[in-house]
Amino acid sequence: MTSPHFAHDSSRRRAPRPRRRHRWAWWTFGSIAVIAIIASIAIAAQFLHEADSARADLTAAKDKITLVPAMVRKNDAAGLNRTAGEIKTLTASALKTTSGGLWDFATRIPWIGANISAVQKTTQAADILVDGALPPAMQLMATLQPAKLKLKGGGIDLRPFVEAQRSLPGVIDAFASAHAMVSTIDRSKLLPYVNDSIGGLLDIIDQATPALKTVQRVLPTLLPMAGSEGPRNYLLIFQNLAEIRATGGNAAATAQIRVDKGHITLVDQANSLTFYAAGTVRHQYVKLPGSMLKIYPSDTTLYSQNYTRTPNFPIAAKLFSGLWKATSAQKLDGVISLDPVVLSEMLKVTGPVKVAGDTLTSKNVVKTVLSDAYERFPRGTQSDAYFAAVASAVFEKVTAGNWDPVQMFDQLAKAADQQRLYAWFAHKDEQALAVEAGIDGEMLSSNTKNTEVGVFLNDYTIGKLQYWLTSSVKVTCDAAARTVTTSIAITNTIPNGNFSSYTLGWRDRLYGQPRTSMLMDVLYFSPPDAPISATRTGGDIASLARSGTEQGRSVQSVTVIVPMGKTHTVSFTSTLPKGALGPISVRHTPTVTDTPVTIADSCRALTAEG
Repeated sequence: MTSPHFAHDSSRRRAPRPRRRHRWAWWTFGSIAVIAIIASIAIAAQFLHEADSARADLTAAKDKITLVPAMVRKNDAAGLNRTAGEIKTLTASALKTTSGGLWDFATRIPWIGANISAVQKTTQAADILVDGALPPAMQLMATLQPAKLKLKGGGIDLRPFVEAQRSLPGVIDAFASAHAMVSTIDRSKLLPYVNDSIGGLLDIIDQATPALKTVQRVLPTLLPMAGSEGPRNYLLIFQNLAEIRATGGNAAATAQIRVDKGHITLVDQANSLTFYAAGTVRHQYVKLPGSMLKIYPSDTTLYSQNYTRTPNFPIAAKLFSGLWKATSAQKLDGVISLDPVVLSEMLKVTGPVKVAGDTLTSKNVVKTVLSDAYERFPRGTQSDAYFAAVASAVFEKVTAGNWDPVQMFDQLAKAADQQRLYAWFAHKDEQALAVEAGIDGEMLSSNTKNTEVGVFLNDYTIGKLQYWLTSSVKVTCDAAARTVTTSIAITNTIPNGNFSSYTLGWRDRLYGQPRTSMLMDVLYFSPPDAPISATRTGGDIASLARSGTEQGRSVQSVTVIVPMGKTHTVSFTSTLPKGALGPISVRHTPTVTDTPVTIADSCRALTAEG
């Protein structure tokens, strides 16, 4: 029989055992938790250290890449080689840091994993670029230095560009691989710290990849244009803004240039008198539809100084091409148009030129050739000779090549945006590049890309008054009526009548006006398939009102008188077709000063912008 005492003692001895196991479990779990926390902190610290190290390497590599162009310009071969090695070391270090298992594990962590993955992918992309793109790119940059491209006598050495065609595929492949590596990164989900660290490299990859593909695509067309496959003949026309025309001005001054294997030579210069002497004046060498000819005065296609009355530059260029062939028996490969404002922008890059004792700079060339010259040389033959000397001096300055090509490109792009630079080429693939660059000057034939209105000015005075002309354009819309109204305000700012007879208007007195008044044909091109429904002025000379169609566009022209110190506003309204419309855009005549263009918010409701 078991004693109650032993039974009681036995139960007391066994009772503590579960408590000891419980304390041991909690101590064990607690110890493991502490160890885990310590390990996590250690791992996190290590990861943060590695992340900071990778960030520092990538940032340093990006900073060194930005030093490369300056070294190329200085022809610092030793510096280029040293920098290339440093960039490779930095990207290799960053790649090694971000390739460990810790980084692969971290990419699977919710939220933060996207940031880790972005750094990892950017590092891999940077290493691809350093291996595949940097060496040939640096070689190309070293070869394509402006100082090395200059040819004796004027022009550009084409051989480096031919070599570039061979190098570009490898560079593009490297950028394409790098782009594929980072294309899935959603930058909107990145922490600011991460985006700041890798954003510069991502921007380089995003921007360079399409740009390089564009260069690869257009270079096979650009090289023949520069005479790589034989001589090319181009006609430069200089539009005189003092006697205004739709695309700029009276184009009496011209120059033929020849490009052969990059060598550029000035072959000939001509003016309106040249064509008189050759017996080719008063002949139209390109057939144009009667509906177009009704829009303009009857002498438009008979005299070269009037060809640019049409805002469709390809038509004017073909008229010049036909005239030049009839005069010189030479076929033109292209016609390029610019005005004195473009020359002023070019002189900002090349520096001043000396002409007939004058120093022409970007600040004085416009006034000198468009106003002062007519006071110094009041006879046409004298001023024509001066303009020819200016064109020759600028040509020599430009072809000498002592200027920054990037800055020159920027100035020419600005001129194109201001509708001051146009080009037409006889070869279809080359003309396609002009269209792509937006310098073809052809009015749009549909409303898909843009709903284009055009308002242009043609001098009817016969003088050089338009140096003193300013204008502004305003477009408003009525969405309910589906109409667009285009208004142009023309201001005559000539200060007095103390100018040469060559400057002042010849036709003014025929209409009872002082010779300081401007007689202007205001030419309106309605959008495609949009009939003109109203004109808010019948013009001041009703007998000169004209209408017709050009390139499928409805056109109306009215002639107005703008006295000295006065402003005249003309408005045209068109009814737009049904269906989708591209955003409203405006073509207009460039003047000596910039032309402000305002498109009202009311137009957004009618177009794709709405």
